[in-house]
Amino acid sequence: MHAPRQSKVVLTNRLLAALPRAEFERIATHLHTYKPIKGSVLYDTGDEVNRAYFVQSGVVSLVVTMEDTENVEAGVVGHEGIVGISSILRFRPAPFRAVVQIQGEALSIEARALRHEFKQGGELQEIILCFTHTLVSQFARTIVCNRFHIIEKRLARWLLMTRDRAHSDTLHLTHEFISNFLGAARTDVTKAAGTLQGSGLIRYRRGVITILDDAGLEATACTCYHAIKNEEELFVAA
Repeated sequence: MHAPRQSKVVLTNRLLAALPRAEFERIATHLHTYKPIKGSVLYDTGDEVNRAYFVQSGVVSLVVTMEDTENVEAGVVGHEGIVGISSILRFRPAPFRAVVQIQGEALSIEARALRHEFKQGGELQEIILCFTHTLVSQFARTIVCNRFHIIEKRLARWLLMTRDRAHSDTLHLTHEFISNFLGAARTDVTKAAGTLQGSGLIRYRRGVITILDDAGLEATACTCYHAIKNEEELFVAA
């Protein structure tokens, strides 16, 4: 259940923070604070998306669900973006499952209110379209990464992307959880994590991964990490 709207909200979501004051004040009356727990499904594949979420903190994974029950993460969204972009469309079935990977907070809004403001053609429309472009770029890079790069590089890239959005070097994640989102066997993730730990890049203890060497992990990650990050930084700077 969504909590009542707060009269004063500290904005950490980059999209909302970038809006002109007048536009934000129009949309603010429709925003409600939402604090989903880890593992919560905001919507599933095929669901009609009737609510969007401007992420304030935490990380949400966008997961492609397969008929054989295997799932693969297509992208991640943190405080830089919005989850539920389909809500602004006339045809609104979700192409992904949106799962809370790291618990945090979001400002939610009903689809009708978001569509109304989007159709005004102001900054909100431009910002959401630009973010959609960066998200599509992230999807494309993730596809290439999962197909061609070795598991150690993919794991390093994934940990860094999650770190950037969680704003913490300590991540509460199990190997099983990571394997589901990387589309890799748990044994392969365990071996890759062991390699990174043996190199002094991370420490893994009982479901907690701590990044020890940021620079070293970035050097180990595939070029996809920097490509995705650069795209996001260009969007923020625009």
